[in-house]
Amino acid sequence: MSPLRRVFFAMSGLLIAGPAPCYAANAVSRAIERAQPCTTVKAAKFGVTIGVDQFKSAELENLKIEVNGDDAKISVAGSLACRTSDSATFRGDASARFSATMELNLSSCAIIQDTVRIVSTGGTYGFAVDAFKDAIEKAIESSISDQAKALCK
Repeated sequence: MSPLRRVFFAMSGLLIAGPAPCYAANAVSRAIERAQPCTTVKAAKFGVTIGVDQFKSAELENLKIEVNGDDAKISVAGSLACRTSDSATFRGDASARFSATMELNLSSCAIIQDTVRIVSTGGTYGFAVDAFKDAIEKAIESSISDQAKALCK
């Protein structure tokens, strides 16, 4: 299948949902959830380790796809939220806003470049997200890369 046809089918699949939230945003949000980026988030409070390791949500605020010949550039901006378990002594949450960009060769489905950056953090245990920024960025990067490769094929 030609690269242009792949993009056409991928874009058709992304936009099929009509006025409901965009399918691509839902697919990427589900991919981020499957990557479980919250599992590494732990915080210490009053000498007790608290795990903010339960996935709460992932939302995409912006998804942009540009195609130039065989190359595609995907830009994503969104947020991720984690929470403590319901049985935690000290309940709370943590959130992160992120931006991601990826360049993908459509003829080979190879990732040329991908970057994820946590832009800001918040919530009761937002400082825990700061401490585990690298691991969370890698989990988001992996999930977006996997989703892009799947759409390309």
